[in-house]
Formats: sequence, C-alpha cells, structure tokens
Amino acid sequence: HVKKAFADTIATADWRLGAWSDTTGWPKTGGFFEQRLYVASTDDQSQTLWGSQTGDFENFKPDDDNNVVEDDDALDFTLSADSVNEIRWLSAGEDTLAIGTAGGEWVPSASGIVITPLDITIRRQTTHGSALVAPLRVDHVVLFVQRAKRKIREFVFNFEFDSFLAPDMTRLAQHITAPSIDVMAFQQEPDSLVWTVRSDGVMPTLTFRRDEDVVGWARHFIGGLGSLNELAEFTITGGSESAGVNQITSITVDGVELLTEGPIDFDDTPTATALAIVTQIIGSAGWNLAQASYDEKNFDFSVQTTSTSGAIRFQDDGIKMWVGDSSGADEILQYRLSTPWDVTTAIYDGFRLDVSSVVTVLGSFWFKPDGLRLYLLGGQTGIGGKILQYNLSTAWDLRSATDAAISSDVFALTPLTQGGFGAFYMRSDGKKFWAGGHSTGPGGYDPQIFAFSMSTAWDITTSTYDGVVLNVSPFGVRGERIGDVHFSTDGTVMFHVGIDDGI
Repeated sequence: HVKKAFADTIATADWRLGAWSDTTGWPKTGGFFEQRLYVASTDDQSQTLWGSQTGDFENFKPDDDNNVVEDDDALDFTLSADSVNEIRWLSAGEDTLAIGTAGGEWVPSASGIVITPLDITIRRQTTHGSALVAPLRVDHVVLFVQRAKRKIREFVFNFEFDSFLAPDMTRLAQHITAPSIDVMAFQQEPDSLVWTVRSDGVMPTLTFRRDEDVVGWARHFIGGLGSLNELAEFTITGGSESAGVNQITSITVDGVELLTEGPIDFDDTPTATALAIVTQIIGSAGWNLAQASYDEKNFDFSVQTTSTSGAIRFQDDGIKMWVGDSSGADEILQYRLSTPWDVTTAIYDGFRLDVSSVVTVLGSFWFKPDGLRLYLLGGQTGIGGKILQYNLSTAWDLRSATDAAISSDVFALTPLTQGGFGAFYMRSDGKKFWAGGHSTGPGGYDPQIFAFSMSTAWDITTSTYDGVVLNVSPFGVRGERIGDVHFSTDGTVMFHVGIDDGI
C-alpha cells in the first residue's frame, strides 16, 4: 500500500536520524488533541513533546517535500526548565492539553486559534510534580497523583489568578492515602467515584462532584490471598459501553476475581424478607452477664445474603469479623473492621466459605486461639449440637481451610430448652463457654444465653452447666431468635446476632 510517492527516483545524500529507536528510546506517554497524536518522553529526550501532522496520526514528518514547514505539519517542543522534568503524562481537554512532569505541570498555548509548528509556547503552571500513575480527566479538570504518591491534586483553571492551580484533594484526610497510591480509575455511574488502590491493598474512594463542590473520602477493604494483599495486582474493568456509562463491574486481585455482582451501586436495597443484623451490648463488669446494656450500634449485612444469620466471630484484635448463614446457604462470610470492635465500620471482604456439605444447619463456629483450626456447630431443634472442625494452613485465613476428621456429638445442649441452639463462644483460656438458644412460648421466641464451665481446658466433654441464663429480650434489642454471641477480649463488651423473621 503506497501512502505517498517518493520525491525522486535517484539516490540522495540528505538524510536524518529519527528521534525514536531502540537505542534512543520510544515515547512513554501520549494522547490526542486538536486532530494530532501527541507523544512524549524518550530515554534520550525525556522533556520533549512530539505532535503528528494534522489528521495523519502516523506521520511525524516536520515539513513537506520541499522542506517548507506548514501549519498542518508535525511539530516537536522541548520543555525549558531549571531542572530535569521528565514528561510523565498527557491529558487532553476541550481546549487545553495538560502535561504532567516529574517537577511540575505545564500547558501549551498559541497566539492563533490552534497550535502549529511555528506557533506554540509551553509554560509551567504549577510545581508539584507527578508520579508514574495515569491521571484522570473528569469534565474540565485533571486529577493526578503527586510525585510522592500521597496526594491527589486537581489541575484546574482559576480565573482569579488567570492561571492553572492544583489544590490538594486529600487535605482533609491526609492519612487515607498512606502508604502510597498506585492505581486510579473513575466510575461515572451510579455515583461519581474515583477508585484508587494503595500499595497495601486497601482501596480508598474519592466522591468527586465538582459541579456541586462535593469531595469526600472513604476506604474499602478488598479480600486477597494475603492479610494485607501486599504486592497484589488489581485490575478494574469497565461496564457496558453501549449504556453510555463507566461502571466498575469486576475487581481482580492476584488473579482472583472478587467482585462479579457489579456494577457497584451503594443505593442498592436488599430484597430479603428477613433482616440480619449484628447488635452490640456493653457490660459494666467483665465476663458478667448480669451487667449489660444496649449500645445502640448495629450493622446490617443483608446486602451480602438474603438468608438469616446464625453465627458471628471476631479475630482477637477486633479487625476481622466472620458471620454465618444458617438458613439454606450454610456459608461463612468474611468482613474487615476499620475500627476494632466497632461493627458500624465493617466492610465485606469478598470471601465466603461454603460448609453445606458437612452440616445440615450451621448453628455456630469459632476459632482455636492460634487461628489454625475452625470449629463448626451444626444442629437445630431436636438434633442437638454437632461439632466439626477444619484445619487452616494459614492462621485466620478461611481460604486455606481443609477438611479434618469429623468429631462425634460431644455435649448435648437440647435438654436446656425446647428450642434450637445456634450460638457458641469459648473463652480464650478454654475454661468457660456460652451457648445461645431459644424457646418457643405464647409470645413468640424467647432468646437465651447459657453459661458453662470446663474442668479441663478446651475439652467440652468435661463441661458442666453453671446455672446462669441471660434472657436478652428485656434489653429491647431487635431480634426474636438468638443467632450467636461473642465477647471482646477483656469480657466487657458482648455482641449477639438477632434474627427477626417478621420483617
């Protein structure tokens, strides 16, 4: 295919070396602006910008065949600065091409209507410097990560100063981007969100609505193969282009797709007929059920499941929580808490363990103190408690769970009440445990928690009933049946899951 005829058929002594090659380097960034393809920053010329001929994106010839430079010919420009300014990104807007370098932010201009090879000036606007992270163009502004990767700045024109400025978007939450921001992506629908990925795997989001002057930060913990997702590679894919929106529909961590139920929509309302909640209760004396009061705090996890809940567990430091389904699904859901022991800060971790093959109904579960064993309590009215166990090759990581020998029934709980049992908690010294169940009366379910002691630590066959029972109904907490119970490490805070089938 002939694109342009040769100027002559005889040899010529006139020649020139191209700016790009395997020895001099190739452009590292680029973008389209005013019908030109702009590329920039090679190994030898890190501060140079090249623009193609107008409407001919593969043609970077700087003049015509007669060596005459015309307005539609290709162009190049080297930034003049007092220090090395490697060009790291280009972002084209309605009438401006923003240029981000390691030492500042620049904007080209022309005295005429458009930029031409003979009419171009590039001036530095701000001196913040940019990291090697792709910027985001949101309407008339550019969001870019500053060189230290701790701040996200908004590159925007200011009419008062008649210049571009770059205010800090993390000014009111400077801690939220630590240790560093590695990736950014923009979601237009259903909410205007800037998704970022930190180097430790946490995903802060920036709600950005400049037309309403709304800027706010939040954090999202995404479950990976490690406790902190260190060195994980994140891939964020967009939604349907035919819909005219950009929606985050899947997130992949270390090759494992965690979110496939997208698009992400925080306005979604659960369609469950039963409400599953975690309720928090404060005790004035450690490990004493006789002193308790409702803390007015709860967390609704119906978004993750339409089944009722049957169990809850916390990691010893209170930063991880597990909740079980006991109706149909028989799964254990995993959550992270940004504030230890505060269930209002819980975030779904993206992983659930299916135990339906080993228990008919998941009543409860708990962990050995070293986190290397998971115990399951299965049973319902008339069956009693059946305890099984999983071995964990990695402590507190349900992804490493493997089937272990199934235990026989070790302690009958049914004689204490005519209702079902679904709660089990063992104290860290292995000398005491609590079991929660319910009885059925004229007014409905009567949720109760029973206390037991063990003469031999961690051996529930040596258990004896303490004769202490707590009826949780007088606290006025939501929930007609007891799902599960848990204590904080010092025994001053007791949590229980309430289940209300009437909602």
